[in-house]
Amino acid sequence: MSLQLRLKNCKFTIFTLRERQADEYHGHEDVYQISIPLAGKSIMQHEQTTLHMASSESRMLLSPGQRHKHSAAEGGARILLITIRQDFLEKVVADRLNVSETEVCFFPWSEDSYTKILVQQAEQALSRSLHHPLSGIELDEFEWNLASFLLSVHKGTHSNCWFPSSPPPVAHPSLRKGIEYLHSNLSSSITLDDLCKITNLSKFHLIRLFQKHIGTTPGQYLQDQRLHLASQLLRHSEKSVTSIAFETGFNSLSSFERIFRKKFGVSPIKYRKMVSFKIR
Repeated sequence: MSLQLRLKNCKFTIFTLRERQADEYHGHEDVYQISIPLAGKSIMQHEQTTLHMASSESRMLLSPGQRHKHSAAEGGARILLITIRQDFLEKVVADRLNVSETEVCFFPWSEDSYTKILVQQAEQALSRSLHHPLSGIELDEFEWNLASFLLSVHKGTHSNCWFPSSPPPVAHPSLRKGIEYLHSNLSSSITLDDLCKITNLSKFHLIRLFQKHIGTTPGQYLQDQRLHLASQLLRHSEKSVTSIAFETGFNSLSSFERIFRKKFGVSPIKYRKMVSFKIR
């Protein structure tokens, strides 16, 4: 049983698998596909990797040509599929980066709160189709915003160009000073006390300002910037993974690999292989 909505560049499908049921191992040549578990326990296979996905924050994102399979564990499963045409998504990237040609390959696995927003966008589109279907400029804006949101929250070969590594512009002078300090000392051991001294702010106000202006905590921001630098080094240098781990401020190779995999969905070595080509 399935429910489907087809738009100009996107398609939304909700389907159910009975217990132990699976679809065929297959691929799509001209679309990107996001698979999100809605209910039950889903088993999703991407190429040679298989994950049990029971969390509402989990998603699998397939790039064109990548083979995959969906299965249901005990009790069956309900799964949401969102597909976006390859030529349309790459048009969004080309427009944002002001380039004529693009190649985008997403990292397959991710788990964060943005998955719930994707589900909400799908529910919005399905609901509107029953009452006031999207059309004209409203439809164009919806699909463009969906593709842009996905490119912003799910890492891939576009990410280094999509997000600049320079500090974000903020008006608050003390916060700006703290952010610039973080960017200048990514490889050093930095504590919250260090930032408080640099900014002359209390811990409470420092954390509050980060959350208000940046949308995250100082610690998470620092970790994200270190991972961003690590991804650039993996892509553009021949340094070993161990050297990159310590150069970007991680205390051990094991912690670097664990945190990197959680953020990007693949190991640092697999990441380096996947980004061996660049967006032209």
